[in-house]
Amino acid sequence: MEKRKRIIYIGIIFLILLWTALSADQDRYRREFNYATLQRFYQDSLTIDEEGGYGGALAATPEISLPPGRYVITITYDTDTDDNTFYITSENEAFDNMEGNLLAAPSCRELTLQLEENGRDITVCTYYNGTGRLSVKNVVIQSEAPVCTDRFAIGITAFVLLAVWVWLDRKNSPGRNVYLWILALGLLSTLPFFNSYLTEGHDMIFHLARIEEICAGLKDGQFPVYMQPDAVSGYGYGAPLLYPQLFLYMPALFRAAGVSMVTAVGLFMLAVNLMTAGMMYFCGFRIFSSGFAARICSLLYTFAMYRLINQCTRFAVGELLAMTFLPLVVYGLYEILEKDEKKWPWLTAGCGFVLQSHVISTAFVLFIIVIFCLVFIRQLLQKQRFFALVKAGVWTILLNLWFVVPFLQMFREDLRTGSMRLQFENIALSFLQLFQVFPLSRGDTSFVGESLSGKMPLCIGIALLFFSACFLYGLAVGTYGREKKMPALCLGLGILFALMATQWFPWSALFRIPVLADFFSFFQFPWRFLTCATVFLTFCAGAGACWLRDRSDHPKGILLAALLFTLLPAGSYMDDLSRGEIFLMKEEVADCDNIAGGEYLYEGADLNDVTARPSVPLSEHDGFVVEEYEKQGTHMRFVYGLWGTEPADVELAAFYYPGYEILYQDASGQSEGKPVRLTSHPGNHSYLTVSLPPGRGILTVRYKGTLLWRGCFLVSLAAAVVFGAVLRAEQKNRSVFKSLFIFRDRRHMHGSQ
Repeated sequence: MEKRKRIIYIGIIFLILLWTALSADQDRYRREFNYATLQRFYQDSLTIDEEGGYGGALAATPEISLPPGRYVITITYDTDTDDNTFYITSENEAFDNMEGNLLAAPSCRELTLQLEENGRDITVCTYYNGTGRLSVKNVVIQSEAPVCTDRFAIGITAFVLLAVWVWLDRKNSPGRNVYLWILALGLLSTLPFFNSYLTEGHDMIFHLARIEEICAGLKDGQFPVYMQPDAVSGYGYGAPLLYPQLFLYMPALFRAAGVSMVTAVGLFMLAVNLMTAGMMYFCGFRIFSSGFAARICSLLYTFAMYRLINQCTRFAVGELLAMTFLPLVVYGLYEILEKDEKKWPWLTAGCGFVLQSHVISTAFVLFIIVIFCLVFIRQLLQKQRFFALVKAGVWTILLNLWFVVPFLQMFREDLRTGSMRLQFENIALSFLQLFQVFPLSRGDTSFVGESLSGKMPLCIGIALLFFSACFLYGLAVGTYGREKKMPALCLGLGILFALMATQWFPWSALFRIPVLADFFSFFQFPWRFLTCATVFLTFCAGAGACWLRDRSDHPKGILLAALLFTLLPAGSYMDDLSRGEIFLMKEEVADCDNIAGGEYLYEGADLNDVTARPSVPLSEHDGFVVEEYEKQGTHMRFVYGLWGTEPADVELAAFYYPGYEILYQDASGQSEGKPVRLTSHPGNHSYLTVSLPPGRGILTVRYKGTLLWRGCFLVSLAAAVVFGAVLRAEQKNRSVFKSLFIFRDRRHMHGSQ
């Protein structure tokens, strides 16, 4: 039997290697533009003749950004004259030798375009000159050679997934079936990203820009990346200082390795979905002590409609990641306040991961902690449980100090973050929206009025509603024979948070109280409360499934019902999603110069001034002259001359943020020594401004982050090591010092089947 398994594994490995070797064409760029995708400028048609009395552009491809390489462009058309033309432009400038006539024969023009720069916007346009007949059929753009390394990334991922299975199989682990269950859920929930394109999501352009900017920041020499170097036309954007992006380093490293954005996002989403299914299985098993309940919880949560909406319709990556770890927060609180307080590290892990995912969801965590403490107030007053909760909080802060300190410092700055606070009463959901069974994948964000058609899909899902109702019924008739307190609390909190997303909740009254208005406006949109509602109702639904199994003794039938209630609405939703507009094709380069509403800029920043301002150092001093200048990312170096006896303020081609290192050297030869560090301040329109001494000098600038921030990063690294030692010490009842040198644990957790 072992020999047979070995042969099967070798065969699978061979097939993966064979696919990787033979799929080079999958990494070539090819995109065809036809009637459905070409821009049409004359009566929505691709055909014209002299009777139309029209002259001008007839059809053009949308702007696409491509990586460097050689591309073959083919235009297929039909015409009876040689007078009509075509041209290829980039940012409204025509390429050399990339224009000509559309000849009557052979009705096809093919030319080769060499791109040297990354991410140039390319447009192919056909032009009707007013004579004869012209009909454009299609435009095809394809690369001569592979332009990405997607097949290698997919192959490595397949190897990793196979290696985990082989490891479990060789150990004859009872966790094999659990692994297959989690793997199936992860793969099925990632199906919308197993394409050669991405369909448009509400926040997609912003989050793709964050991924690209992490890659650019690493190349800029930053770690961790605190500044987006290429954003705002290269003036820099400090979003990472206030928006956590730890988990986005994964797709960013894929991009740095040459993987296309589409595949990098797909592999990232697969990892997120696997973590989500695994995390909810773990938490469900620990709370209910039942593998059956754990399977139900992981199924219902992975395919919960609001989670899928965050993943696809909204592409709200931060909130999606937070939903992965919120169940761990609930489980950690349950252990500390009700079960074994020695398992406080689970709460530390959950809080820390949510904090590194989404700041607004971190406020949900604080809200949940307060509610649990009030409900379990008697247990909280026990010394060991109280100190376990404090210990979890302290370690959460220490491990995340590298993000918390910059965040708190920047939150106090004069930024535009105030524009992110919204009132709820006009944008809350209608109550009926919560009960949609087969929601469409698209819609606007308007919730005023009675009709649900065209609105953004936001609902709880029939599966969560059904199994939660089963628990409620079992509780009401007194036939629920398991531990009731935790699922009952989850049911109550699930209903509360669901109502808080709707117009039934008294938001108008609450927003008249200044303290509550300040707190709740931080959440921006009331539908975000569905995040917590989904988490709590999933745990409650797990209890309902257990009640059904205990009453009927047909676990397979209940599991089948759960599959139908989740996969049918999810399948309908994904099918509608596949009909959405293509946002980005495989191998195309995402636009990284996107800052959404510019919430993390200083109030004085003027984006209109940036477009009109030359990207060089400027000063109002008449005697200031720039002799040499170069800029790459946040790195700037220039030689200047300043005539006179007084220093002058000079605005650099960057927005001001704390953390720029600015070094000055005298270039006149009159003084020697090490470079002098200069301080900066926000100048006009919040540009990075520095006071330069008179004479001739050399200035070098780069972004490093403040000394305090770098120190906090080292503290967090040290805290991670000590945290591991503390866990080891508590498990083995030995000193923390010894645990620092014996840091390994061979125990493994296996869920029962």
